Amino acid sequence: MRNKVYSVLYPIIWVFMRIFHPWNAVGGDNIPEGAAVICGNHTTLGDPLYVVCAMGGRRQTHVMAKAEVMKWPVVGFLLKKAGVIGVNRGKSDMGAVKECLRALKNGEKLLMFPEGTRVKDGEDYRFPGLEAGYSLYVLQETKENGMPSVWFVSSMAPSEEGLRTSVTDEGTENAVSGTIYYGPPLGDEDWDAYEDQGVWTVYRVYQTPEGAPYLDGSGNRFAGDGSYTETATCTRQENGRTWTDSIRATVCVQPVPRLERLLVTQFDENSAIVRSDDLALREALPEVECEAETAWVLVEEVSGDGAVRTAYNVPEEGADPVSHQVVLLDAGGLGRTAELVIR
Repeated sequence: MRNKVYSVLYPIIWVFMRIFHPWNAVGGDNIPEGAAVICGNHTTLGDPLYVVCAMGGRRQTHVMAKAEVMKWPVVGFLLKKAGVIGVNRGKSDMGAVKECLRALKNGEKLLMFPEGTRVKDGEDYRFPGLEAGYSLYVLQETKENGMPSVWFVSSMAPSEEGLRTSVTDEGTENAVSGTIYYGPPLGDEDWDAYEDQGVWTVYRVYQTPEGAPYLDGSGNRFAGDGSYTETATCTRQENGRTWTDSIRATVCVQPVPRLERLLVTQFDENSAIVRSDDLALREALPEVECEAETAWVLVEEVSGDGAVRTAYNVPEEGADPVSHQVVLLDAGGLGRTAELVIR
């Protein structure tokens, strides 16, 4: 149940963000009903506003913020009244923990940023000589208050298993997974997924005591499509206790045909064509705005193997737009996913 200050501030912030900082929210149906902890990456000062707006106004979302913000004149007072929870970073703030638990027990949402501070765009890690490859690994750190912090690093397409982390009484368990798509190099009409399957080299990623990732050249190789899993377990001593940390990384490799055309056709309620667009194939696909009379949309992915057709109903007003994923191959045959948004 939303408190009064939150109910007043939310529409004002929503309108401001929609006009001056418009956003695109996808996957709202994945947000569970009732209590939930929402974790996000923190790259800009406006991240909490983007997430809260995308969550929708019918939910009370409590945001965890650094305690310094709560001391700002007027703003800090309003944030506290709206349910924002101030946290003293670098120490065990039991007061903030109790507020978080109270919100969850009331069936409300809690938004937190595990990074603890903003991370600038581009602050990822590139290994010399492997810039054209794919990354999939986990970075770990223990904060000054003893709480573990985890970063998932992935330049792969999502997989069904996704990214998961859990903290137990014995340590941490992390699982990271991703998908690599590959297909015929540009101009290779005789390419065969079975006969021309490549060999993939997997390098193990380590961390220095300071937390920086590095490679020592060790790893494995596997051929063709399918999946490959690497697991590692280590123990550490902290405050007289032994902790066990485990990591499991799974790479799924899947061949795909080279996409030649991407057609989006809009139909009215009588299935008559309203308009049709042949979209340019690039990483940043143009958004498709449905006409007023459009009732449903057909997306056609045309390749040398034929056409794959997917139909969507036009999103209702206020609902999330349609998100359709396609795989685009570069000249060498390595794939990257691109998102087609239909409004």
